[in-house]
Amino acid sequence: MAEPVERTLATLRRKAETALNESRAKWEIDSLLRRILELAAPSSEVAIFAHRNLGELHLEEHPWRAALHLRAVLKTSPNDDGVQALMGLSQALLGNYRAAIASYRRAVRLAPTTPWYRHNLGHLLDVALSRPTEALPHLRAAHEREPDHAEIVASLAHCLQNLGQQEQARLLAARAVKLAPRSKSHRQLLAWIEGEDLPSDDEPLRADPRIGTASDEQVEEVTRLLEGALSGETLARALRLLDNLEGVSSSSSVVAAALHYASCRLAEKKTRVTQAAVAKQYNVSRSALSRCYNVIRDRLALVPNDRRF
Repeated sequence: MAEPVERTLATLRRKAETALNESRAKWEIDSLLRRILELAAPSSEVAIFAHRNLGELHLEEHPWRAALHLRAVLKTSPNDDGVQALMGLSQALLGNYRAAIASYRRAVRLAPTTPWYRHNLGHLLDVALSRPTEALPHLRAAHEREPDHAEIVASLAHCLQNLGQQEQARLLAARAVKLAPRSKSHRQLLAWIEGEDLPSDDEPLRADPRIGTASDEQVEEVTRLLEGALSGETLARALRLLDNLEGVSSSSSVVAAALHYASCRLAEKKTRVTQAAVAKQYNVSRSALSRCYNVIRDRLALVPNDRRF
C-alpha cells in the first residue's frame, strides 16, 4: 500500500495537471506545485515536474525565479532541449546575454532543426554581442524553415546589414514590412538599412529574442492562422479577442492557438477541445499555449459566458 505522502503527492500532481490543462489562475497552479516541492524528494520525478512547470509559469513576470526552477530541472535532465531554451529566454530577459547564448547553443545541439532556437541564438549573437558572422548561419537556418515569419526575416536582414550586404538586407527588410505592415520596428529596420536617420530612442532591433513581442506586429499573421483553422462564429469571436488584445510575448502560432482555445471556451455551447489538441494543430507546445492563454484571459478579464466577445 502506498505511503500517505506518496498518495498525497499523486493527488497533488493530478490536481496540478488538471489546473494546467484548464488554464486556471496562476496562484492556484503555483500553490499546488509549491506544495509538491514541500513534500517531494528533491530529485524525484514529481519534483522535476513541479520545477519545470513553475519555471514556465513565472518566466515572463519573474525570470530570475523561473531560472532557479529551470536549473533544478537541468540538474537531472540536461538533454531536455525545451528546458535549455526556456533557460536561454529567462537569461535573455534578465540581460544575461552570454548565459542566454550558452543555453541556446545547448538547445540547438540537442534539436538543430528547431527554427526558434536557431533564431534566438542568432539574434542574440548579432544584436547583443555584435557577432553577425557567427550569427548568420543560425539565422539562415531559421529562415530556411520559416521563410514567411516576419521576425525571423527581420532578424536575418539586420544581420546581413551588419555584414555589409545592404541590398540583400534591404530586400529582406522590405519583405518583413510586407509580412507585418503594422510593425513599427520592421519599418524602422528598413529605414535604417536605407540610410534614413532615426530618432535617438529608436533601435532597429533590440536584444530580446522573443518572437512577436507586440500584437500589432502579429495581427495579420495571427489572423491568417486563425482563418485557416476556424470558421463561423468561433472565428469571429477569436478575431474580436485579437482586436482587444495588446502585447503578448509569444510567437504568432502560440497566440493564434491560445485565441483558438479561448474562443472555444467562450462558446455558449462549449466545444469539446483540449489544449493538447489545439497545440498539435498549430505545432506549438501545450505549455506555451497554456501560458499565452493565461495572459489573454487575465488581460481581457475573461469570464465564463463572457458576452463582450
